[in-house]
Amino acid sequence: MSDLKLHRMEATVANGETIRLVYNEPEDILDIFFGENEPATGVELTDHILLRLNSTTGRVVSLTFLHFSGWFTLL
Repeated sequence: MSDLKLHRMEATVANGETIRLVYNEPEDILDIFFGENEPATGVELTDHILLRLNSTTGRVVSLTFLHFSGWFTLL
């Protein structure tokens, strides 16, 4: 089994909320979490982007980018 390589970064934005970025290198997935984790429903925006929303409040919980390194070839 290969070693799992995760890269993590946290930032606090102007409203005091914490945003966490977690990159899973072997899977090439970037997850961006907004605030604390909470129950959410996933909505597939494209074949490579998943948005998770709290279905009660409509609050965005996270964004997931699949095949993240491929996005740089589009820039």
